Amino acid sequence: MIDNRKPPTLKKLLSPGTLTKNEIQKALKEKVPTNNTGIKQPSGNSAKAKVDSQLPVQTLKKEKQEKEPITENELIQIRAKHEAIDKAFALLHERFPNAFNFDVCKPLHVPLIYLQELFKGELSKTVVRRAYKKYVRHEAHQRAILTHSHRYNLAGFIAEEITTKDRELAQERLNRIEKRKAKQENM
Repeated sequence: MIDNRKPPTLKKLLSPGTLTKNEIQKALKEKVPTNNTGIKQPSGNSAKAKVDSQLPVQTLKKEKQEKEPITENELIQIRAKHEAIDKAFALLHERFPNAFNFDVCKPLHVPLIYLQELFKGELSKTVVRRAYKKYVRHEAHQRAILTHSHRYNLAGFIAEEITTKDRELAQERLNRIEKRKAKQENM
């Protein structure tokens, strides 16, 4: 039996909610003919071809995917990772109380590689990196960058001056943190 139905038009294909992105891209590939060299060439008016090639970008929206629930094993792994990070941070605070202290937060100038070498054999590089990032990405550390004029080393002494670029980045991070907090409160 021969299918005599007309194929759907490009505009019908591109209407929101009718097809997935992959199906639209497949339809567009079939629509644009190629020459014998395999290079795609738009058919007819080149202005119309440009408009057609721009349509999918304008009309496609991201489809929201439902989050899958976390399994018991994944939850155990997440908790273990957080416990390891907390233990590493406690060790950092114990060894360097002038540098790693949330109560009196100072902007740090400590190379991560240096910290990883100090704790070689005791903690993995990944755990040290995560503990370090936990501190430097914290809201208190970002506020300290805005209020202090210098960064400090592990002993708590001045190491370098804070630049305006550092202050701008800290302000951007604080804005993101505040936006995230406001979003969580509204939920």
